Formats: sequence, C-alpha cells, structure tokens
Amino acid sequence: MWEPSPASPRRQASLSAAKGLGQTDIARLPSHPSGDPRAPPTMPQCLICLEDFAPGDALVYLPCNHHFHASCAGIWLAKKAECPMRCSGALQSGGGGTEAEALRWPEEDPAWFEV
Repeated sequence: MWEPSPASPRRQASLSAAKGLGQTDIARLPSHPSGDPRAPPTMPQCLICLEDFAPGDALVYLPCNHHFHASCAGIWLAKKAECPMRCSGALQSGGGGTEAEALRWPEEDPAWFEV
C-alpha cells in the first residue's frame, strides 16, 4: 500500500511559513526611522507597497537585511513568515526576549539550497 513520504525540511518550512508570525515576534523586529544614521543603508522604496521611503518613516529590518515600512511588514509577516523578497526561507520564532533573539532563519541545511 502506498504511503506519502514525510515532508522535506524545505516543504515543512514552507508549510510553517504559511501560518505567519504572531504580533509579539513582529514587534520584536529591529526598526529605525528612515534616514536614521544608526540604521543600515536602505533601498529608496518599500518593495511591498512600492512607495518611496519618506524621512522619518518607521522601517523594519529582517534578519536577511531587507527592510520595509513597519506597517507593510507587519501585515505581510502576520500572513506569511518569510521575507517578501523570498531570499532565505521562512522566519522562525526564536522565543527570545531581545530583538536579536526574536526571529532567526532556520538552521542552515543543504535542503534550503535545493533547486
């Protein structure tokens, strides 16, 4: 009798990404206002809404170093726990108490690099 094979690590991450992140994890993401000299360099626009960043806009930074308007990222991440640029797989809740511990990428696994 045929039985389905277990999901690959990549597929499991994809399934968990579909669930989105909780508000606590989203709130722990590092954020800075646009133009803040302490913030990492940014692209000129949010690649979710495609609007230019205005001075003082709240930006959220993901572990992959992509950044978006905080409001855009909040909506996106609540629905899907991955970077909108689909660069590094799914975000996972780290359960930590600091921004640095809040979210992390899954452990490096050769399955992430499957083509």
